[in-house]
Formats: sequence, C-alpha cells, structure tokens
Amino acid sequence: MSATLTVNIKAESLMAMLKGFRPRFRAKMLLAVTRLSLEIQRSVKEDKLSGQVLHVRTGTLRRSINQRIEEKADGIYGYVGTNVRYAGAHEYGFKGTVTVKEHLRREKKVIAAKYNAAKDVWIVRKKNTGFSGIVKSHTMTMNLPERSFLRSTLSDFTAKIKEGMQIAARDALVSK
Repeated sequence: MSATLTVNIKAESLMAMLKGFRPRFRAKMLLAVTRLSLEIQRSVKEDKLSGQVLHVRTGTLRRSINQRIEEKADGIYGYVGTNVRYAGAHEYGFKGTVTVKEHLRREKKVIAAKYNAAKDVWIVRKKNTGFSGIVKSHTMTMNLPERSFLRSTLSDFTAKIKEGMQIAARDALVSK
C-alpha cells in the first residue's frame, strides 16, 4: 500500500507572501543591529573604559565612543568607534618615537598626601603654584602596550550578535 501526498501552491499567494517578507526582514534586522550596537557602545564605555581595560583620567575617550547605523543596498551596518587621535595607540599599542610640541608647563606643589592602606595607594593633592615655564619641543620614545577596548568588546559580543541576528530573522519569518 502506498500513500500519495499532493501539494498545490498558488503562485500568487506565494509571491504575495515573499513580497511582504523583504521589508519585514530588513526592518527586523535594522532593529537588531541598532539594539546590538547600542549594547556594544554601552559595554565599551561602562566596562572597558571604566577600569576593566583603561582607567578614566579626563573622560574624553569614554565620551567620544559613538555608534551609527548605515543602511546600504547590500546590508545594514552598525559601527561603534571613536575619533580621538590617541585611541588607536591604546587599541593596537604603539612603540616608537613621537615629537612633543613646545608647551607651557605649570608647576604644582603637593599640599597634602596620605596613604590608603586598603587600596595600597598614595592619595596626593596638588595645587598650582602660579609658576610656569616653557618646555621646548623634543622627541620622546614611547612603548605603549596594546589595551584593546573596541576589538575585545566585539569579541565578547560575537555569540550575542549571532543569536540576535537569528532571532530577528526568525521573527521576520513568523510575523505578519
């Protein structure tokens, strides 16, 4: 005994379903890429640049971390980065000679110092003395080790990115 299964597909209904799929898929992917790039930006700022990789001195690098989304014909791209000049030296490391421009150095004097035994550090307060001098232009040899904060965060998020894209694609298929 044999069983036969016959399936009839009306081309119009299939085409109508596929026609609506592409914009829905693109919208779900845009939402997923936007959400993930914002999460990566937050992680770079709050984790990597707040003590895990680099410590905050002025906050300029941390404030400069931005994200943007670009929609192109071949895909949706999420970018997280910075335009601070020295970010690359920290991200990739740097060994070489740099030229320090002539600048004004203000002298500071120690007004208070105390030892914090719990943290094993000296806490030093300084005050400008009002005296300043000119430091002439000179070269300086630097050896800055690699302290990746962008690439390492992307690596940390690889599994989450894959999962987010799969969920978005599945949602596009099942939603109407």
